Amino acid sequence: MTGRKKSIQSRLMNLISLSLAVILSILFILIDVNMDDWAENQFTNEIQSQSYILKSIISVNHPEKMLITGNDILNAEQINNIYYQVWVNGRVVEKSPNMRHLPDINLIRQKIGLNTSAMDHVDLPDGERGVAIFSRFTVPGRAHTEYYLTVYNSEAKLNRVLYTIDTALIVSFILTLFLTRIVARHIVVKGLAPLSALNDEIIRTTAEPSRLLSLSEHDVEEISPIYQSVNRYISHNRDLMNNEKRITSDIAHELKTPISELITLTEVYEKFPDDPRIAATYSRDILTISSEMKSLVNGLLSLQQIDSQTSSDNTDVALRPLLTMLMQKQNITRDDLRIKMSFEGKQNASLFTDKTALSVILRNLLDNALYYRQQHTRPCVDIRSYPHGTYLIVSNKSQHQYNQATLDNLTNPLFKFDTSRKNDKHYGLGLTIVKRLCEKHGYSLFVRQDNDMNFSVIVMIPHPASLTEPLDR
Repeated sequence: MTGRKKSIQSRLMNLISLSLAVILSILFILIDVNMDDWAENQFTNEIQSQSYILKSIISVNHPEKMLITGNDILNAEQINNIYYQVWVNGRVVEKSPNMRHLPDINLIRQKIGLNTSAMDHVDLPDGERGVAIFSRFTVPGRAHTEYYLTVYNSEAKLNRVLYTIDTALIVSFILTLFLTRIVARHIVVKGLAPLSALNDEIIRTTAEPSRLLSLSEHDVEEISPIYQSVNRYISHNRDLMNNEKRITSDIAHELKTPISELITLTEVYEKFPDDPRIAATYSRDILTISSEMKSLVNGLLSLQQIDSQTSSDNTDVALRPLLTMLMQKQNITRDDLRIKMSFEGKQNASLFTDKTALSVILRNLLDNALYYRQQHTRPCVDIRSYPHGTYLIVSNKSQHQYNQATLDNLTNPLFKFDTSRKNDKHYGLGLTIVKRLCEKHGYSLFVRQDNDMNFSVIVMIPHPASLTEPLDR
């Protein structure tokens, strides 16, 4: 059972929503705290204003028996919402109308200084929680008369306001989160639109594997490298496909002739088995044709083996003995080659590299140079060692003048400059094998020809931790 696939869109939406939710939570908490403080301050100001009004009424009506009358309060709702009690010189003289049915209950009288006030949370006579304000004062003209006023006001109204504020903020918060989610989705979808366009373009490209992706009119900085990388990949694959098609065609062409020769020779031999002219050369002709096919197949297998090789065995390789050994194996004498070696004062320099790969490279270069040289000319092997790397230069006087396109194609498998060329050992694989080995082991390969038809193949083997440019010749 496969796990659930990760979604960039969902991840971005969740991250954006979470970030905005945290910011909004902090913002709404601050708003809620400030709104609660504002409501409590309003409630406090209201009860202080009520106490101030009652004290003003007492100051005006102090000679009368009833210090406070109902008409003195602003409205009936305020009368019913508050409880008050007045003391004169420590004796209760008046209570609020809503306490008349509670004759045995007195409001709290705290000890406070003269002409001062105090506030405290209390339980109202009806059982609700409320706030009390206590005032001890005198009135003008009666300095020896001390008044004490206690006013209770219920917190129910304040609680209703706070509840309303909290409810409104919660609903607003939920709606804001919902809208934030919608906005986040819109932003993410719009931001990922170039990726969707890229995916659609890739889907359209699958019908035409060699078709490059086309950039949209509004290029996106983050998407452009992806387009370029995919196009490079498509171009590389297209080149590989074309190269494989060409190789397949060339292999078929190379094998077609010897197979046809085998079929024709066999048919003739079967038709005229007693003809001594045919019987005398039949076995040798079969062996020659089979050898041609074997050489081609061995070359292709060598190329495949190089491509599939994953590791190398680097050792110290002495160049002079290695070159001598290869010349002996290929029956090459000193009269066939001109050899020049320069090791900056050393008599027998060595390289730390893969001996097998280097041997194959030198063997193919020597073979090609001897085969494609002009008659009565001697190829040259020039080995130069520098601090940054060692150059292996194998050159010969060429039979043809190549243009740059041909020079570039000489390292392609089974490439033929002369389509009529026919040889049982040369199928256009030598330089291809050299190129593959150079790529695998980090060597640099250069193929050149000057105006005097001097053809050169240069292999630069870098020394450890060195980079270099092509050798100027």
